[in-house]
Order: sequence, then structure tokens, then C-alpha cells
Amino acid sequence: MRFPGRGCLPASAKEVILCLVNTPAEIEHAMEKLPTDELLEVAAWLDDYRTLIQSSESLFQQLDAEEGDVAGQQCLGE
Repeated sequence: MRFPGRGCLPASAKEVILCLVNTPAEIEHAMEKLPTDELLEVAAWLDDYRTLIQSSESLFQQLDAEEGDVAGQQCLGE
């Protein structure tokens, strides 16, 4: 099933929802219509995604700090 102007080819019901909604308000409205089991599945995915984002952010901060240390040493000729 193709959705005009969206470039989406959903493989599942969850992907259909993601193709049809673009704003947080639209996502909230679409989620209100989900059966409980599917809503819990989406909630679990969001928890996993949140963990991934937080882990990535921590890693990026660590890399930035290490890069800053190396750059500082290079500027000081160490």
C-alpha cells in the first residue's frame, strides 16, 4: 500500500501509523486508537529507543571530551 506524497511502503500496521502522522499531536491521536496490546508494544519500543538515544548522547559527550583533550594537547605542542 502506497501513501500519496509520503513515499511510504509500510510493512505493518505500526508503519502505516508512522506514515500517516507527522506531528506529536497526530502521533498521540493515532496512539489513542491502538488496541492495548499494540499500544504496549509501541511503548516498549519507545523505551528501547529512549535508551538508545541516551546511550548515544553519553557516547558522543565522551568522544567530544576525548577529542577536546587531544586537540588541546596538539595546540600546546604536547
